[in-house]
Amino acid sequence: MVLVLVNAKDAVLEKKNKQDENYKMIIGIRSYQDKDLIIIEITDNGIGILNEDINNLILPFYTTKEEGKGTGLGLSICYQIIKDMGGSIEITSDTSNGTKIKLLLSSQRKN
Repeated sequence: MVLVLVNAKDAVLEKKNKQDENYKMIIGIRSYQDKDLIIIEITDNGIGILNEDINNLILPFYTTKEEGKGTGLGLSICYQIIKDMGGSIEITSDTSNGTKIKLLLSSQRKN
């Protein structure tokens, strides 16, 4: 989850650098349970992600950051850990309003 928060921070800082001084950076974290899922949502009002990039974000070494700013491993590592735990990641974004990443994990304990 820390890597997702780092990406959110980078997104709001990048938007702040492109906006006027009145832009208010916002990162939100919310967790809740829905039936047998524990859901953690991380939202930001940063630069957003283009639709054509969203499906590629979980691929190793894929990055939307400029050269030298990212390895493209953050979301890939998060995805693999969550997938190994039987969960998934949902990403929604637009370049006007920012990004929402949902980490979905089973609340059922496996032995």
